[in-house]
Amino acid sequence: MTHRSTIISKKNTTHPEIFQRLERCAIANQKLAEISSSQRPQVVQWCQKLPFMTTIMWQLLHLCLLAVINAKGLDAIY
Repeated sequence: MTHRSTIISKKNTTHPEIFQRLERCAIANQKLAEISSSQRPQVVQWCQKLPFMTTIMWQLLHLCLLAVINAKGLDAIY
């Protein structure tokens, strides 16, 4: 496999949704940490964490599905 075929595209980091979605992930992750530090039983913690874990997975899925930019022209830069 050549270098050219391994790097076909890169994510478009200028997309306006990226940082909004990452911020939502960070907030949900902070909530997960707060729940983990509580003294509640593990089953209760897991039930409390479930919506936040779902939020993080949903946001990351959206980030993975964002349009990519063609990186063939970027070969000279790298």
